[in-house]
Amino acid sequence: MNSWLHNLPNFVRGKDRCTLKIHPEDAARRGIADGNSARIRSVAAERIVTVELSDEMMPGVVSLPHGFGHRYPGTGQPVASDHAGVSCNDLVGDALDLPSGTSVVNGVPVEVEALPA
Repeated sequence: MNSWLHNLPNFVRGKDRCTLKIHPEDAARRGIADGNSARIRSVAAERIVTVELSDEMMPGVVSLPHGFGHRYPGTGQPVASDHAGVSCNDLVGDALDLPSGTSVVNGVPVEVEALPA
């Protein structure tokens, strides 16, 4: 549902919702301020994402809750493509949860670093 609603102009207004939420102490240790861009890297991929400081996050944990990622050609979603954001699925890659045999959707180890000034 988020994917097709993301192609409606009324639903992509306002502030950027595709942000990497990180605890303020973790961001400070990395030299990242609220609203800065940072590099997030997993074994599958790396992406540049806007950072949002949030004390709702536990130190050592980040969240990319609205990672739409409509940046691939041929989707037929012009509004969504203009507001693509970063897809958390790109960072997961093809990792499988061994007990269930399904794709991993959370608990993916990542590194976050400030971009050079």
